[in-house]
Amino acid sequence: MHPQGIFSKGVVIQEILHNFGLYHGWKDGVEYNDFSTAMGRGNSCPSAPELWRLGWATPLAQLNSSSFPMATYINFNLSATYLGPKGVMIKIQPDWLGELYKMNMYLSLRVKTAGDRDLVEQFNGKLNIHELNKYIDNSIFPEGDPKVSFTGAYDPGSSVTFFNYKLHLLVGAFDSKNSTIIVTLCRFVTGLNECTADARSTKFPSPSNPPSLMPPSPRSPPPSQLNPPSPMPPSPWSPPFKPNSPTPLPALTSRNLALGKVAYVSSLRNRNSASDAVDGNLSTSSNSGGSDDPAKWFSVDLGGVWDIHRILVWPYQYCCWNYYENIEVRVGLRNISSVDDTYAIGDNQRVWKQNGSTPGNPDAPTNPFVINLQPAVTGRWVTVQNFNAYQYMYLYIAEIEVYGNTSRRP
Repeated sequence: MHPQGIFSKGVVIQEILHNFGLYHGWKDGVEYNDFSTAMGRGNSCPSAPELWRLGWATPLAQLNSSSFPMATYINFNLSATYLGPKGVMIKIQPDWLGELYKMNMYLSLRVKTAGDRDLVEQFNGKLNIHELNKYIDNSIFPEGDPKVSFTGAYDPGSSVTFFNYKLHLLVGAFDSKNSTIIVTLCRFVTGLNECTADARSTKFPSPSNPPSLMPPSPRSPPPSQLNPPSPMPPSPWSPPFKPNSPTPLPALTSRNLALGKVAYVSSLRNRNSASDAVDGNLSTSSNSGGSDDPAKWFSVDLGGVWDIHRILVWPYQYCCWNYYENIEVRVGLRNISSVDDTYAIGDNQRVWKQNGSTPGNPDAPTNPFVINLQPAVTGRWVTVQNFNAYQYMYLYIAEIEVYGNTSRRP
């Protein structure tokens, strides 16, 4: 430690909390880069997942597939963390993702007062979100760095779709007098248009205490004169939340029809990578294209004929998003399983074409391209082909998801 470190509130708190099992805060893959907590580069109280691990605060709700109904918007009135210890965060364990469930998510309101009086303004009066390794976070006896990572601070009125969690978040009104904020959540299978309003006042059981016992929180009592952020205008998402009725969609199979199916790429050199796009793991990727593969396509055999309503194409998660240009997705009955079949790709119906190099979500290029098909398109084969102007560009697909109904085609 630098000699001047003993005069830094954040450094002193961080070093003390190391003794209670906390690791450094992260952001964008960079250690120490979370400025919302003393475990990063801040001078404020620990973040929500850190408070949970210390035993200093408990969630308002702990959401998983058994406690969080599908396709239904649920409202929560969440208190700021400084008002703890009870009910000051929402802990999300998205086990509905199946094999893709790798991380837990924590939602919390931070307000610049009391123990958080040194909170950086960019987090003040906003919904803060962190994620961390679910294996360590769910363990009774945690070992190792869960990499608690700050992912965003959202203003009242924000609407955010997390396709990687299959979750839609609406941030409602902030009450500066009581330091509370309205949070509305819905989990879906393939898209937020599945979600409908819930007229009931949903009650969630109080979550169990965290697995470890720690000393009482040193949080100071609220001062007589608070310094909350400037009052925010009422949010359009204030409860009762009544979203517009979505366009009805046919009932879809709840499972991804492409998962575990036989897949192919045009590249002979990388032909074994095709299965990486149907393995349920976003950290792997199929690979086609390059100097020996100008066709640069991927295909999957769904194993039967389906009426397909929705397709999600996940790009490579780590880089190279400019590689995707004028991508075409086709559905049909024509077998596309060999580079010799390249000429026949056009026999299957084109259901979507990318607009130049526009990503699925300009703010988060790792999000998927979401393709809704109304009416449904009948087919057994789905192909994705890259038409980047550079002939030898690559096509990486981290994962493809296909949803639909058994075809009634004779």
